Amino acid sequence: MSFTKNAPDEEAVRLLRYYEGLALHYDVRGYCVCTSEGKDSRVLGHLMRRAGVRHFYMHSVTGIDPPELVYFQRANFQAYRDLGYLTYDVMYQYSMWQLMRRKKIPPLRKVRYCCEHLKERPVPQQGRAILSLGVRKYESVGRRKKRDELEIASDKKRGDNIIMPFDNSEKRRIFETCYQDNQRRVNPLAYWTDSDIWSYSKDVGLKQCSLYDEGFTRLGCIGCPMARRAGREQEFRRWPKFKAQYLRTFGHMLEDRRALGLPVLEFASTPEQWFEWWLNDKAADKADGNQLTLWGYAEDRTAQPARLLDDIAWELGVNISDLRLVPETKRQALDIMRHMRERERYPLHMWEEAVCYLTGAEMQFGDYGKIKAYFIGNTNYAADQF
Repeated sequence: MSFTKNAPDEEAVRLLRYYEGLALHYDVRGYCVCTSEGKDSRVLGHLMRRAGVRHFYMHSVTGIDPPELVYFQRANFQAYRDLGYLTYDVMYQYSMWQLMRRKKIPPLRKVRYCCEHLKERPVPQQGRAILSLGVRKYESVGRRKKRDELEIASDKKRGDNIIMPFDNSEKRRIFETCYQDNQRRVNPLAYWTDSDIWSYSKDVGLKQCSLYDEGFTRLGCIGCPMARRAGREQEFRRWPKFKAQYLRTFGHMLEDRRALGLPVLEFASTPEQWFEWWLNDKAADKADGNQLTLWGYAEDRTAQPARLLDDIAWELGVNISDLRLVPETKRQALDIMRHMRERERYPLHMWEEAVCYLTGAEMQFGDYGKIKAYFIGNTNYAADQF
């Protein structure tokens, strides 16, 4: 249904007021505004205050955000507290550098574990509140005019519920229910364009982070694999200490992989070589700079698994066509992966997870039955999906 047909900001204000009763039903503090204090979440916070709805602010401390954005966020949170709003800075269990060493690989476009551990996991501070995020879907004005204002983003089928909370995706909806973690989310900016964001900021005199004036178009984790190479290089030139920390961590990961007998790419056997390979991830050029995936699984499921398996294995350091790079104890498992590849009946996420387990030495598959039993026993997939 559609209950507003006005300017985007007026629609957003009406939307927030419309759902405020529901928000208060779940949490007396109102909406939980998840904010990085980048341009989108800044606009979201302003709309909340303009609408006069009850809300509070929550920020995930990742440790790899640009310093200027961190200072900007801290100053804004103090201003929010001065206005009487509750604010929360959330620290997660592991830092980015600790996560990389635990995973033994850097975050990649198809294997992105960082967001789950540093942003998306439910925390006590959010309670049962309806989350409100500054995520957007990029659509034409024509398509935006034809939308339904109230849509449920997913159903109970896992395949239809693959959008991470902080994604910018074509599948974004105004109101979403996530059956993975029982969260409810309202996204007032889901149908806004970049032009809408900047026009609104100018019209209301909303201050944005100074980094936008320096030419940065996206602000987020420094070195994010979803960004294009040019953008990542710009970030590392601007903040060289982060590049140095990545290189140190890459060195530790190489030491850990060798100690555990895990594969090491011949052309990425030093921290510098691995870092260069990581920057040159061609898969990242196919995605929007802010697009995320669910639990590390690729959101684009249109490509053929047989082709993507090689890409995934390559990123993880295993050449599927060369058994010499695979330890003797894992060659039987690799043969089973080939069998899966030939049949081409398996969802993409199964290929990714299987390769992750294969190369991470967390599990060794002895036969096809074990692979099937593992996925049936440890995922939400039924036997008829194999």
